[in-house]
Amino acid sequence: MINNKLINVTESRRFNGMEGEVFSYVFNKKIPMEASGLEDTYTKMCAEHFINLPDETVNKLVKYTAEYVLAVIDYYGEDFYPDEEFDFDETVPCGRVLNYLEPVVLSAVASEFISVEELTPAFRLTMSFTAIADEDIEWVVRDGEILYVGEAVKASPWDPKS
Repeated sequence: MINNKLINVTESRRFNGMEGEVFSYVFNKKIPMEASGLEDTYTKMCAEHFINLPDETVNKLVKYTAEYVLAVIDYYGEDFYPDEEFDFDETVPCGRVLNYLEPVVLSAVASEFISVEELTPAFRLTMSFTAIADEDIEWVVRDGEILYVGEAVKASPWDPKS
């Protein structure tokens, strides 16, 4: 179900593509969206794909994010907790990791080697991990398949390495 309350993207005045915002039920807020060099139809298809991710996929994304956060904390040790109120309870499913994620931008991403008509929906969601200063996390999904969860590196859903 797409309407102006969920997806509001228009031609960008800043770059060749689309920009706007998408409402996320996962985060219960609007998230800025961008699509550099892309048209309206494909951008909205990617936004709709994000909005309609099945609960099972969202749960996996959150679980993988929690695992990533635990690995970062384990790697850097207890001194890596700059936010004293950070309470990551491993006994609670996914440690309430969503409480510490602040969506920054949803990016529709296309492949330069596939025509727009043949593209399946793909996106990258970049989020700030508020409990750790300067720690950004991203989710990369293409056509319902989770390709990457981890440090924000602007991973492409079309890169074979993903």
